[in-house]
Amino acid sequence: MIRFALSALFLLVFSGCSQEETWAVQVGGANVDSVFGIAGLEDGRACITGTFIATADFGTRARPLTLDSGGYSDIFVSCYRADGTPEYVTHFGVTQKNDQPRAITALPGGDVAVTGFFSKTLGTEPGPVLQAPGRANADIFLARVDANGNTVWARRFGGTKADSGRALATDGDGNLLLAGTFQDVIPYTENGVGHKLASAGSRDAFLFKLSADGDIIWARRFGGSASDEAFAVTATDNGTIVMAGIFAGEASSGDLPARKSAGYNDIFVQAFSADGVPLWTRTLGGAGQEYVGGLTATGDGGVWLAGSFQQEMVLPGGGQLVSEGSTDAFIVYFNSDGNLQRASSFGGAEVELVYGITAAADGSLWLAGHFQGEADLAPGSATSVYRASGTADTEGFVLALDSDGNHRDALLLAGDDVAIANGITVSAGGAVIATGIFGKDMQIGSGDKLTSRGKSDVFVLRTSL
Repeated sequence: MIRFALSALFLLVFSGCSQEETWAVQVGGANVDSVFGIAGLEDGRACITGTFIATADFGTRARPLTLDSGGYSDIFVSCYRADGTPEYVTHFGVTQKNDQPRAITALPGGDVAVTGFFSKTLGTEPGPVLQAPGRANADIFLARVDANGNTVWARRFGGTKADSGRALATDGDGNLLLAGTFQDVIPYTENGVGHKLASAGSRDAFLFKLSADGDIIWARRFGGSASDEAFAVTATDNGTIVMAGIFAGEASSGDLPARKSAGYNDIFVQAFSADGVPLWTRTLGGAGQEYVGGLTATGDGGVWLAGSFQQEMVLPGGGQLVSEGSTDAFIVYFNSDGNLQRASSFGGAEVELVYGITAAADGSLWLAGHFQGEADLAPGSATSVYRASGTADTEGFVLALDSDGNHRDALLLAGDDVAIANGITVSAGGAVIATGIFGKDMQIGSGDKLTSRGKSDVFVLRTSL
């Protein structure tokens, strides 16, 4: 683990933006560096998790600081103060395997938790080392990292096949909510008693509620005879836990009626009580592919779901959204009873994907994603057309919406290669912080430009639009 004093990563203050304390930082080396999640902390910091290959630069030009993975893909966690200067960077990895994180969430007191998957062995700083069974293809890891970058504890979950943690959140009591996918059986311990979570088919979604010490309080599954996976989870102020993912064929949770997909795979939204009782299930889908981008809870107990779809997507209650082209983005809102209140889509003739959504204290919504060519980024009947201005056809965006899901503004990330915003959070104090990847050069709105050190680098930026 490397801890910084008052140094900064390659830090830019947007020269073309009037907002105060608007900045961008960069992480990377000569290879492919990626980011998979971002979390806003109660003290105003933001932390990201991703992967790097061989060496990656986490320091300043005047004082280079690097991490070395030994030539393979290792996991990193790095945190930044409200002004963009780094707090620490730490990494996980031991064996010559490609381990990957998938999500990060903030815990009370300034700690974070990270989940993903690993093969064989995963080392943390200063420990422990997690060991997967010899027959396991991939196992789930969950680790808590304190405000100094030290691992407090680490847990392994999984059976003999491929399992992965995909999403993380915390509830109002500081408990952890871990969602993902598993095959066959996951053994686990609850209150000192051994249990097994068994898949109903090829692959099922799972949800664990854990204490802040990493002990499982309860475990639930959603699925059927085909392949089912969870990609997002959140907790509302009234204690309801909502998980979203994709499913195929027929799938269910607990004693709730099974739902049947309309196409190859559809989206499911499954709600549980704080005690793990399945409350309601909603599905969205059609003949094309659907993708889950994220979930975020609102102050009135409801949730917004963001994602992408192809062709036509049938909504709960019988309405539908129609794609304008190859793949469009969507947002939908469910109230605390699971009733659909709002639904709208946006996009153009090519591909628009949403990778993250978050709600601010005032109810405003922020989305991270990318679009191609020319696209209308205003959900619903309003129009706000943007055109990719870089030499690459794929351009990232940070999209600001009001509490009803109406377009307010957008920050575009234009590059000479791919530029994608794939994570977004709102920290304490209302700072909106996004993360993503870019190759070659990336211009941030009308302001400054970042230049990649290798094949792809990671960016973190703060904006208020």
